[in-house]
Amino acid sequence: MIDICELTSVLEIALLFERKNIDCLFIKDKGILAYYLLKENVFEKLYKEVYKSRIHVNPLTGLPANLVIEQTIDKLLSKNSPFFVGYLDIDNFKSFNDAYGFIAGDNLIKRTAFFLNRTLQETYHHDAFVGHIGGDDFVFIVKTTDEITLKYTLLKLLSLLEENSMIFYDSTSVKRGYFIARDRNGNLQKFPLASFSIVVVRGDNKATVHEISKAAARLKKKAKEVYGSAILFEIERKGKTTIERVYPLEKKEKLVAGGGFEPPTFGL
Repeated sequence: MIDICELTSVLEIALLFERKNIDCLFIKDKGILAYYLLKENVFEKLYKEVYKSRIHVNPLTGLPANLVIEQTIDKLLSKNSPFFVGYLDIDNFKSFNDAYGFIAGDNLIKRTAFFLNRTLQETYHHDAFVGHIGGDDFVFIVKTTDEITLKYTLLKLLSLLEENSMIFYDSTSVKRGYFIARDRNGNLQKFPLASFSIVVVRGDNKATVHEISKAAARLKKKAKEVYGSAILFEIERKGKTTIERVYPLEKKEKLVAGGGFEPPTFGL
């Protein structure tokens, strides 16, 4: 017999059945026999939980997929918790895939997932969530109000991604600083090496997942206008929504005292 407070998860109960080699488990509540569990029912429940968890993760990276991402954001919105939502993708990924093959493409996606997850976990631990929308598109959620630390964390991430992605390019492309491949229209073009777009919006000042996604899409469009990697933040200034470019900094942009940025902004 086991006390109800000792039950932590379906997996724990299933392991208990295996250790004790029993088919029925009696459970007491406040010292009184209250329930019983059958081994076959517990293992059926465990199977369903494992199956459910597997169909809601991306098979390539093992990261949570769309449904879990939406549920995570919805939960934060319902609690009115302060949080940022970021989107990351690999620039010119289709052209890279065509030039270097799908195996290199898959490995680049997995490497991107690894550094994205590790970098955010190192800084934010349980306050960070990383999901994989599909293809080369990722989403991350950070529960914080500290915009400055998040900016520096993403700058560190971008540096790691660019440095650790160079192994996928041939030596000739590395020497000249770009690779040549066909664009979506079939024309040969020069593309920057190891280029990533990261956009970040504030989540808790929006009402729905759709509103967050729409705001991020506007930023992503701006990020794609930058040659090479870019980090853009949506910010509120004097009641007006603007876009702050964290990377690359222009000549007239500079870091200011306290670790903040003083970049030019332009309206959405």
